[in-house]
Amino acid sequence: MKVTCASPLLDRVTDAKHMHPHLSLIVHSRWSEARIAAIDVPRVMPRPSGEILVQYRLTYDDVGGSSFKPAIVFGQHYPETVDLPTGDPPEKETSVWLPELRLRIWLFPNDPELDQMGLLFDPASFHEVYDKELENVGFDRVAMGTPSTILGYRLGRRCVVRVIWQPKNGQPPPQSPKHDVVIKMSRKRNALSLWTRWRQLEHDGFGYKSADSMIVPKSLLLHQSTGAIFQEFAYGTSIHDMVGSDELTEGCAAAGRILSKLHRTRISGLGNYSVDDEIGHLVWLVESTASSFPSLRDDLQDRLAALTTNRPSAERAVPVTCHRDFYDKQILCDGDQTVLLDCDTLALADPALDCGNFIAHLQWRTHQNPDRSDTLRRGIEAFTQSYSWQDGSLTARLPWWTAASLLRLACLYAWRPRWRQQVPSLLRSRRLQGFATAAL
Repeated sequence: MKVTCASPLLDRVTDAKHMHPHLSLIVHSRWSEARIAAIDVPRVMPRPSGEILVQYRLTYDDVGGSSFKPAIVFGQHYPETVDLPTGDPPEKETSVWLPELRLRIWLFPNDPELDQMGLLFDPASFHEVYDKELENVGFDRVAMGTPSTILGYRLGRRCVVRVIWQPKNGQPPPQSPKHDVVIKMSRKRNALSLWTRWRQLEHDGFGYKSADSMIVPKSLLLHQSTGAIFQEFAYGTSIHDMVGSDELTEGCAAAGRILSKLHRTRISGLGNYSVDDEIGHLVWLVESTASSFPSLRDDLQDRLAALTTNRPSAERAVPVTCHRDFYDKQILCDGDQTVLLDCDTLALADPALDCGNFIAHLQWRTHQNPDRSDTLRRGIEAFTQSYSWQDGSLTARLPWWTAASLLRLACLYAWRPRWRQQVPSLLRSRRLQGFATAAL
């Protein structure tokens, strides 16, 4: 079955070839020396408010020297069924409106929620704002120019960059520096709670001197007025990058061990996330996806109905500290050390949530990489064997949470042009159908 989009406009704004002249004109008008060589559309994300976020990843011809040019830009697409935003439009210096596409392109590093993000890309302002604060916490290095790498960016949520530092005595950094820094710029109203949770994890056994070598990145500084959190850069290979290699099995075993440790950790002030919360999110996501991709509607709704009917009993699960975004890109392995990343969504929840999410991602990888299915299945086995939890009913709840994660992944990847055509096979796979209808 070929998956097609019901909206011609959505097809256009997510088509790299169609967007190439539009983005080239925008980039050229702002950075006249820049020439886009290629465009990729790695992420397309519906939002509850109705608009659709489209991420464009840009690569350039080698023109214009080392001057800053955006690697990632985001567009906000407003489908024909959604009212256009009211109120004063953003200034022309921050975004470009393409009315024929109902699309607003934000001119990086301008962001509607992260109003201080530009500091990360302006060396003079960066040093003026952050150097003294870093010195006050004993940081004795100096940043070498602007960030070397954008590790991640989500419009309106956060931007994560890696910065190379050198000792203040002016000596060049070693060949393999172990003192680079990650800066996470998030919404200012969220920064303090994120910082507090990460610091609690460090104090409760995940610090960089932990005897079991299962850690989170070392926290350095919270700059609350700009929403920036500084952490040591975490070295290692992600489990996602191990797919297809002999390292995957041990990497998945390490993931099981560090997840078990997290689930035994007590973090104060966490909210709750329940089966009903998961179903509520899936109801919205399924409806949003089905309306844009009608050929998937029947399969999506059938899987959702099965999950709703067979929901596990809340009384059978004792809530623990859950990651809620635990999958193969969130764990790094570096020798004997295992690093847990991005603990932004911690909540009290059923431990089967994290286990199911990890397993579901590896099962989805078998659809993305069919020739590596056997290796991925061994990875799942290694993970489940190394994860140890004294909860006799967890194995009964695990199929449901795995199926819920698979359905969520099916919806999310339906929006991504590169993977859209693999979604029907995932929805009709024995694993998703079997898990969704398992008797609980």
